[in-house]
Amino acid sequence: MISEMPKKKHGRKSVRYSHLIGNEWERASLDDPDLFDRLLSAAKRAQLPLRDKLIVLMACRCGVCVRDILRLAIGDWRACGCRLEIRVHRQASRGQVVGMLRLRPDTASLLRAYIHGERKEYDPAHRDLLQLAETDPLFLTTGGCAYGYQAFVPQWETLCQAAGISLPLHGLRHWFVIRMLWQIEERTRDPGEQQRYKAALIKYMGWQSPKTLRVYELEYHHERWIKELDTFDEELFTNGPLLLNEQRSAVERREELSFWQNY
Repeated sequence: MISEMPKKKHGRKSVRYSHLIGNEWERASLDDPDLFDRLLSAAKRAQLPLRDKLIVLMACRCGVCVRDILRLAIGDWRACGCRLEIRVHRQASRGQVVGMLRLRPDTASLLRAYIHGERKEYDPAHRDLLQLAETDPLFLTTGGCAYGYQAFVPQWETLCQAAGISLPLHGLRHWFVIRMLWQIEERTRDPGEQQRYKAALIKYMGWQSPKTLRVYELEYHHERWIKELDTFDEELFTNGPLLLNEQRSAVERREELSFWQNY
């Protein structure tokens, strides 16, 4: 019998990512390079419509909030020539921030296929890209209405179930930023270059304050700590007698005691 899915918590600091291992849910690090491929494979198994695959694809590759993706209009893509960029209106604490998302060629091709396929089928007038108005929503329900957040959530839950994971929808944005921070660390060890890359990330994400990045950095280091702890647990299980010997220094024992007291 499969155990109950971990309960979802709200708030930026409470993103919890779990894998279904056998019949039990196990906490996993959000710094998971395989999450994107895991979701795409599950989308095929769950037979999600192209519309939902596109939304997940854009969230994972662009790091934009799903709510902002669902607010996109035909004019946002048309303004960029219906090519490899799309205008996005991000919600921020000081109002809307207009930015540009860079689309990969395959994402742009899928978007075009969706507009001329599924979307045209569900459009009340069966219009194609050239016939649509600037303000027409990019994504539609099967009933021809604008596709909203509450309608997408059940699709996301179906996808997570097929993938054997538990992750709140806003966790995709956290995953994107954490992976970007990892790439920055891997790309350069120079503190000055790292700060330049981080400044570019702040601008891309549309954050009003650099303090927002600090919150994600704390989460990133927490996720790295989880991975290191998991590695330590595996080594301990395999080589316990070699690791836990009585020859450790007093300093090491004090550090370990402090570690567990603050856990």
